[in-house]
Amino acid sequence: MRAIIDNFPLQPRACTWELTLRCNLNCGHCGSRAGQARGSEMSRDAMLGVARQLASLGCRRVTLSGGEPTLCDHWQDVASEGARLGMRMNLITNAVRTGKDFVRDAKNSGLVNLGVSLDGLAPQHDLLRKSKGLYGKVLQLLDDCAAEKLPVGVITTIHRGNLHQLEAIHDLLVGRVFVWQLQIGAAMGNLGDHRGDQICPEDLLEVVPTLARLIQRCQVHIRVADNVGYYGAYEATLRKSRRTPLGCWTGCYAGCRNVGIEADGGVKGCLSLQASTATEGNLQTESLADIWRRPGAFAYNRQFTLDNLKGFCRTCVHAEICRGGCVSMRTCEGGWENPYCYHRVATLADRAADRKRPRYAPLAIAPAALLAAIGCGGTVSDTVPVYGAPNPGQDAAPSDGGSDALSEQGAPLYGFPYDAPSELAPHYGVPDDAPEVDAVDLYGLPPDAMEGSTWYGVDAPDTDADAAEEAGPDGDYLYGLPPPQDH
Repeated sequence: MRAIIDNFPLQPRACTWELTLRCNLNCGHCGSRAGQARGSEMSRDAMLGVARQLASLGCRRVTLSGGEPTLCDHWQDVASEGARLGMRMNLITNAVRTGKDFVRDAKNSGLVNLGVSLDGLAPQHDLLRKSKGLYGKVLQLLDDCAAEKLPVGVITTIHRGNLHQLEAIHDLLVGRVFVWQLQIGAAMGNLGDHRGDQICPEDLLEVVPTLARLIQRCQVHIRVADNVGYYGAYEATLRKSRRTPLGCWTGCYAGCRNVGIEADGGVKGCLSLQASTATEGNLQTESLADIWRRPGAFAYNRQFTLDNLKGFCRTCVHAEICRGGCVSMRTCEGGWENPYCYHRVATLADRAADRKRPRYAPLAIAPAALLAAIGCGGTVSDTVPVYGAPNPGQDAAPSDGGSDALSEQGAPLYGFPYDAPSELAPHYGVPDDAPEVDAVDLYGLPPDAMEGSTWYGVDAPDTDADAAEEAGPDGDYLYGLPPPQDH
């Protein structure tokens, strides 16, 4: 069932473009092992042609990435051409080659904002990126952008070294950035060679509640990447700012609404899909339109079936809509199920605790309700039980031992029965005196969080182009920041 995907036109609205694989760092978590340029990287004329092809297919946001994109001699030309064609262009840098002149050049080239990687406080950031003093350059870039009135965002990859620093990083960024995007380091590239530096799935029981609390403070606008979360009690808060009708995850849109372009012209649904088998074609020999529209392309999403999943993901009530979470993350973990799913981790932890009553409360929206909320038809029945519990007036189904099996009391193994007493509200990091739980909007942002002339302490970027877009589960990131990938 691909009701949500099929309800929206296949259009590469957001593109992450690796201008070069060259890099002046050798970061411990780099998913693409950046350093040396790819063989036969595209020429300036070829790049400008690609920009025109993106615009003709309806692309609206382009993130210039790498490697380190400023090592590409043509980054300003590409940025200017994209801006001339009406696309919102931004660039992610590691801050090695930045300064006031760079910020002015970025602004004059038509970039709507910059992004910079910050992966911990000074010792952890510099150690991970093997560059002493780089932390200071990142902070200087934030100041330089403020002086030039160019919005700047920060991207943080969560790893074992910064796992307990998220609150400190948050406080550092208050009033200095327009957005803070967080993603989980995936076991690919350099981090795949050193998996001891990657957080383990159980760490999500700390990470997810921490991010929800920081979002609720409304001091920094926080966006979580597509490899964070999924259907737990904090889901509505984590995805509160998504420009979609729903405040929850509705699946990966790589190859449906998003496209990735490699420096040698390779086309992927997402640049975080590192395997060469994920390359759908090459822009030095084919047009983007032909690659994008080819029957059978991007099959992992466009032709998804439940047979693509196994284990917990296959038996989960959300499988048809979630499709195993972030495709890249799932691929790194064997391809069949996603162990970095908060819903999965909390469910298994709740079972292991062997409590008389479960305490983990996932977002209580049935798959049919998700589809109905965005006007999609589908094959999911309206009587699908909510997280394994029977709908009111419906008899409980027999237990099959799967992830949606009912307990002996008729209550779901992971979630509250409909008549659960209010004293069961505390669960996994939610304080005992927390406000009453709302099944749809748990600890969400207040409705006036974005009102006023300033935006979390910094000037608000121009959002007219974004406001004009129709709402839909397009997987886009705010102001062009990319899907999960290391820089």
